[in-house]
Amino acid sequence: DKMSTMLCVVGAMLAQSTFARWETPDTSISPHLLQTSEEAQREAVNSTGKKEIIWTYNHIPKTGGTAMKYLAPQVFLDKYIIRNEFETFDDSDFEDNHFRVASIRSPCDYYRSLWTFGSEGHGAFKGHLRKSGYDLNEYYGQTPPFDGPEDLAKFDKWLRLANGTYTHRVRQSIKVNRREEIGDVQDHVHCWIRTESYYPDMQKCLHKFEKMGGKVDWVKFRKAVGETFNESAHDKCGAYFNEERSELVSCMDPEIFKWFNFDVSSCCAGASTQKAMRSQIEANELDLKQTCA
Repeated sequence: DKMSTMLCVVGAMLAQSTFARWETPDTSISPHLLQTSEEAQREAVNSTGKKEIIWTYNHIPKTGGTAMKYLAPQVFLDKYIIRNEFETFDDSDFEDNHFRVASIRSPCDYYRSLWTFGSEGHGAFKGHLRKSGYDLNEYYGQTPPFDGPEDLAKFDKWLRLANGTYTHRVRQSIKVNRREEIGDVQDHVHCWIRTESYYPDMQKCLHKFEKMGGKVDWVKFRKAVGETFNESAHDKCGAYFNEERSELVSCMDPEIFKWFNFDVSSCCAGASTQKAMRSQIEANELDLKQTCA
């Protein structure tokens, strides 16, 4: 309809705005988690002279990177690399002994998380708006969980400012150039972890990592299942998205919907409970046993 078309046009215009390169690195992460590819390559050589397989994770903001930073030193028995927020994969990360991993989140849930995080006073995007002279009181919620009528009106305005931020972050992180689509470079990432099914997806990625020769501490992984990190004071995704906002997001990030098969008609679908995640992990293990029997 005319309203949807207008929203898409507005979205396309805003995507060309000054927000293309606002990101700044998070320097609060412990230095031992930020080992460079070159350092890891030098050290990851076993006694036979063969390079060990390196788990190489790119932290796309608001998609579960904090959980990975907690899990990695426990789960991996050899070297691993975590590319911090707003960093791209390094050229050396594309060598044959790197198992490249990234995480992805449903677009509506991504923007809900980014906005509520900013409403609590956090985030680089909010800092960028502040430096750019925006009145933050017009764009961020005031009363947790930020789902009242007045706060949602501010969320409407904020969404139009944040337009295309998610796609830009994903493309930048996994090294997609302007002439390519995300799907054109799927080999840039060996395994994707969806935030909505984080632990079951990570389990599958760990099995693929093992097949390449990586080493995993499965006991510690299973103990960690269900841990939550970096949560903000928010309600469920559906409390923030009506049909109009959902359509706007589908116009803002069509590439994410297309290549990761997110449901445009159910923008917030996918949240998993701890019980559901454990059930899925058990099902994955059963499938593997039957397949490998």
